[in-house]
Parts: sequence; C-alpha cells; structure tokens
Amino acid sequence: MKIFEKKIRHHYVWAYYLRDWATDNKNIHYITKRGNTACDSIRGLGFEKDFYKMGMLRDEDRELITMITKECADVLKKLHWDFVEMIFNTQKFFLNLSRKVHEKLGVDLNDIMSSNLFENYLSQQEHNSITILNSLRTGDSSCLQNQETYYELCYFLGYQLARTIKMKKLLILTLKATSGPQDVVTRLKDFYERNWWFMCSFMATNLSYDMSLNKSRRVYVIENKTSIDFITSDQPVINLNPEGHNGDAVDYYYPLSPRKALIILTSNHVYFDHLNISEIDVAMLNIKMADNSCETIFGRSEGELLNNKKAFLDRSYLHFAQKYSCNN
Repeated sequence: MKIFEKKIRHHYVWAYYLRDWATDNKNIHYITKRGNTACDSIRGLGFEKDFYKMGMLRDEDRELITMITKECADVLKKLHWDFVEMIFNTQKFFLNLSRKVHEKLGVDLNDIMSSNLFENYLSQQEHNSITILNSLRTGDSSCLQNQETYYELCYFLGYQLARTIKMKKLLILTLKATSGPQDVVTRLKDFYERNWWFMCSFMATNLSYDMSLNKSRRVYVIENKTSIDFITSDQPVINLNPEGHNGDAVDYYYPLSPRKALIILTSNHVYFDHLNISEIDVAMLNIKMADNSCETIFGRSEGELLNNKKAFLDRSYLHFAQKYSCNN
C-alpha cells in the first residue's frame, strides 16, 4: 500500500522547479562536486538520503526550543510553538499506533512517519505554489495583489531558502564558531541533527514573516531579454544584500526560469533598473547565485555554467566550511 511506502530520497531542490532549466524537461546541466560539468536527470539531483527524517522530540528539547525562540516576536513565538506541539502530538499518536500496526502488518509505522512527515509537508507547500509560480513565469504578477496569495508565496520562499543542505551545514558549522558554554553547544548540535525540521521551520517562518509584513518591501518580477540566461543552484533563494548576514535587511532573489526572476527588496539598495536589466546585471546575478551555492549550480547550457565556474569554485560557503572544519 502506498501509505506505507517509506520516502528516503528527500529533495531539498524541487525537481519541478528545475524543469525550466532542463534541455528536454528531464535532463539538466550542472557542475559536479569535483568541479566538472555534467548533464543528468533532474530527478537524480538535489536530494540527500533521509535529509528530512525527524527524530523524536524529547521533553528536555522544550528548554532548547524556548532558548532558540526567546528573541522572537510574540506572534512568531506562538507560530513556532503551535508547530512544535502539533509534531509532539503527531509523534505520540504514531508511536502508540505503530505497535498495533506492526503486530497486524509487520510494518514499522513510526519509522515511516519519521521519514515521510516533514517531506510530505514540504511537498504539499510546493504543490500549493505551482499556480502562483506559473503566473509569475509568464510575467503576470497581478496575483500578488491578493494578500493571502502573497503571504502563501512568502511562506513557500522562506522554506526554499531555509530547507537546503547548505543551511543545515552552515547552522552546524556556526556552532563551532560560538564561544558559548560547551555543554549547551553540544546539546544544540545534537538537537540540530535530530530535529533539523524544527530549525528549518524556525528560519523559514521568520523569513516569510519578514517578507510578508516588511513595510519597506519592493516586489518585482524581472524579465531577462539579454543573450545570457539566469542560472540557479542548490540554494535557489539567496540574499543580494552586500552586507550579508550582518545586514539589517534581506534582499531576496529567486530565479523563476532562465528568463524570469523574482526579487523582494527590503533594504534601500538599488541593484539595477528592474524594468530594463542588462547583460551586466544578469552576469552579476549569476555570479551571486554561484557564490551563494553549496554543492552545485544549474543552467540551461554548459556554457552558462562555465562562465560562472570560477565564482562557483570560489564560493563563500566553501571558505566558511574549510575555516571551521580545519579548526576542529
């Protein structure tokens, strides 16, 4: 029965999203971990085994969740805790039910739940966003005039930024840079490994809240009429703000296709004329995308990847990872 199928190939880059860069709706050009170009099926890329598998929440985890959420606004804190309580209750329900199912069918329902629950949650988000994204790809942004539709898009984008392998690795590496008490650092590392779903949700919710309600936001769908395609990566939503994580505002950039992109600016930076972007602008955005990638970049042609290979090989994540990997 399909309900008992365990999902272990967890895609942190949406295969449906990558189709616009595919040569035949199936195969896409990308750069391998060794820095070579290749072309393979979009279904076999951008996934990690058991990446979203959920560990069991423990009562002592509540203390850490309280610490992680303590600086959040009250409305965000409630959203985080509502989600946590839902997961607590769901896990308890499946744990109790699993024993009966195993006796009758020989199936470990609790293990299936751990593998499928968050993966299914993310898949449903993606499914709900298809109509919005298809409109934006045609250049029609009128749907964003509807407040609920815009909020739904922001929720989707928050997760597209937060759910990646890069964000998980950076989160754990950042712990190595902290000067906090070692026992707390050790507990947090264990919590992050067991409950990546919570940290993913925590970051995504905070980011989508900022995108949704920031009064300074400027939202543009930009059209690329140049001879250069937009590329994308395994970190498809990035921050254009040159101040990076040290800045007070995030400027979100999300390529929708090789010819369209979405930008949500919350800072005062002006990067280009959004009504008439040039080849220099597209090249800048592609370099930013390559620099902010983790393990690969994707393009409609091998040439676009080769044009950005230098930026990819010198990407910021690589320097950060090497620095803290060497120090520990």
